[in-house]
Amino acid sequence: MTVIEAAVIDMHTIKPLDTDLVLEYMEKTGAVVTCENGQRSGGLGGAVAELSTEYRAVPVIRIGIDDQFGQVGSEDYLLRTYDLGHKSILAAAMKAVRIKQTYSS
Repeated sequence: MTVIEAAVIDMHTIKPLDTDLVLEYMEKTGAVVTCENGQRSGGLGGAVAELSTEYRAVPVIRIGIDDQFGQVGSEDYLLRTYDLGHKSILAAAMKAVRIKQTYSS
């Protein structure tokens, strides 16, 4: 069984991005998974990836909606439809850990 130690940060704004906080956790964790219930393009994941390329190169795995119009439905339905649930987040975290381990080898 793999144990992943993680921190959860609620980024209430993308612009301005709290760069100090993101950089602090990039340093602490060595990888980032972003999850947003909106379009990945132009969202939080992109902003964090840009920050990573400029200041601290770490794996950034982005979860979000890819160029689709939104739908209406229950939260469970939308999480399944757009692959935003806990299984997707866990898979992204595992991917980030694998990439991080590759970097450090």
